[in-house]
Amino acid sequence: MNIKVYIVLFFNLLLLVYNSSIHCQVLADFTAQDSSGCNSKIIHFINQSTGSGTLNYSWDFGNGTTSNIENPIVAFTITGGYTVQLIVSNDTESDTLIKENFINIFTNPVANFESSSTLTGCAPLIITFINNS
Repeated sequence: MNIKVYIVLFFNLLLLVYNSSIHCQVLADFTAQDSSGCNSKIIHFINQSTGSGTLNYSWDFGNGTTSNIENPIVAFTITGGYTVQLIVSNDTESDTLIKENFINIFTNPVANFESSSTLTGCAPLIITFINNS
């Protein structure tokens, strides 16, 4: 081979490496500040995705709410387990991460008690309470 062929091969290799570095693999990842709580829990999602270029986000929180924000804040108002999906994409690639039952919302506690003592009398009045919660 002559020198011109080597130069052409060299520049083609450089172009291939350059194009590969511009469009790196996209990797979807996320967590939340707190993934469980009682009804009406506000969850702050933290995007940890990586990739080059402008990244686009498509969230589905499993409760009928979706978002395109990088780090969304979502209210969960109904008891249950929620599967969260994040799709991250740039101009050439995308990646999807699904975390099943990632959010767990519990019923709000209800206090319930009664007194087993007479509620009238003089000080010091001693009253015994029974927890029925």
